[in-house]
Amino acid sequence: MEIKMNSAPHMSLIALFVSLVLFLSQRSITAQQERKSASDSTAPSTATEGIKKLSAGSGKYELLLDTSETPELREWAENELAPVMQKWYPEIIQMLPSDGYQAPTNVTIQFSKEMRGVAATSGTKIRCAAKWFSENLKGEAKGAVFHELVHVVQNYGLGRRKNPDGQRMPGWLVEGIADYLRWYKYEPESKGAEITKRNFSRARYDASYRPTANFLNWTVSNYSPELVVVLNAAAREGKYNDDLWKEKTGKTVQELGNEWKTQIERKLIDAGELVVNGLTEEEKKAGWKLLFNGKDFDGWHVFKMNSVRPGWQVKDGALVCADPHNAGDLCTDQQFDWFELELEYNISAGGNSGIIYHVTDEGGAVWATGP
Repeated sequence: MEIKMNSAPHMSLIALFVSLVLFLSQRSITAQQERKSASDSTAPSTATEGIKKLSAGSGKYELLLDTSETPELREWAENELAPVMQKWYPEIIQMLPSDGYQAPTNVTIQFSKEMRGVAATSGTKIRCAAKWFSENLKGEAKGAVFHELVHVVQNYGLGRRKNPDGQRMPGWLVEGIADYLRWYKYEPESKGAEITKRNFSRARYDASYRPTANFLNWTVSNYSPELVVVLNAAAREGKYNDDLWKEKTGKTVQELGNEWKTQIERKLIDAGELVVNGLTEEEKKAGWKLLFNGKDFDGWHVFKMNSVRPGWQVKDGALVCADPHNAGDLCTDQQFDWFELELEYNISAGGNSGIIYHVTDEGGAVWATGP
């Protein structure tokens, strides 16, 4: 675990009365061969004042492209986005099958001048924020629509109607599946869901979107190729539950998440991109100071003591409050004025721990002087 600070020594202590543990939370899947049927490429379309009807899946699906509010986006939508919709909507349906399920045959994609944000899906209608898309036509615009097309196909509202008392598919997984198909099927070459040094500290299996997409790809590659299909089908039937992870992989989702993050960390360390319990040369030049060396309590003491009580321990490179009844509040030996503090922090459910700063010895407790 790395705890570091960018500051000038002066004035006051930082006290941690926390239980800190290190949360250590790919073979590539060969992309399906991309083919576009002749019927799709030559399918007739009609256009009336920004409303264009597109045919997909040999005429089985009708996609309505609405740029009536946004004529400035019409050329891009009809020339660049339309072929993506025609090709990929039927393929998304094939990638997320379930017994007896028929995907919506009519889908509307509307570009809204007033909408804020990026895009949103309700039933079979996708609304896209014109402002965001205008700024991202050469970037993530088409991928964002692909993500929303996945939501149309997911159709997990069916499960809530079939089994209203059943466990809902978690939101992080709904978005994670959509991003998994986007980043690992639609545009794998972009590597948009990679975990790097920059975003490693925020990588959690349930963080939704890109981190969850990465986690799903890792799990599918290492444990269960059919996992996403199984989870998707269960959600449509209103039968999703957390036990499915163990049934398909032999491990709980939490265990998989820990193993996934540990492997990413090792990969980054081996590549020299991540330093554990240390500072990179860049961080040293920027003025960061390492507060915890990952081995012992050098630089630390318990509030109003010259030592550290036995309740505090160092385990697997992390500061751990193993016995709160014999720990006390842990403080830095050095004093700091202005600073930035960066750390990884884990607290048990219902815990009452935290970080107090600008503490002095004038109070009877750390909270008496520090916020």
